[in-house]
Amino acid sequence: MTPRLAQAPLEEASNERPHPWRLLMTTRRIQAQLRENFRNEFDTTLPRFDLLAALSRFEGGLNMSEISGVLRASNGNVTGIVDQSADEGMLVCVPEPGDRRPHRVRRPVGQIPLDEGARLVIV
Repeated sequence: MTPRLAQAPLEEASNERPHPWRLLMTTRRIQAQLRENFRNEFDTTLPRFDLLAALSRFEGGLNMSEISGVLRASNGNVTGIVDQSADEGMLVCVPEPGDRRPHRVRRPVGQIPLDEGARLVIV
């Protein structure tokens, strides 16, 4: 016979530490507010901002696989965001010499520093 562990009633356990669902719900509320701020203030999306933030850390830009790794997103998702952003002039796609595959993606020269925009959204 294996011994059974005593289990505290659910109400008792919930008072001792935050419930994981409560943390998840708080995270989702914060994310929803950020999405709304980006949409209203800058007419952009949170994934697009993530992409621009990643590119701002790499002066020479990144190729598509590197972007996927940095953002921890699938190549398909990254391709969609990059294509839309490039069409709107938010990104520059530069062919890599000696490589048949796509290009390096970087932010255009002279764009407003991303940290200034981030401060406006978060405050």
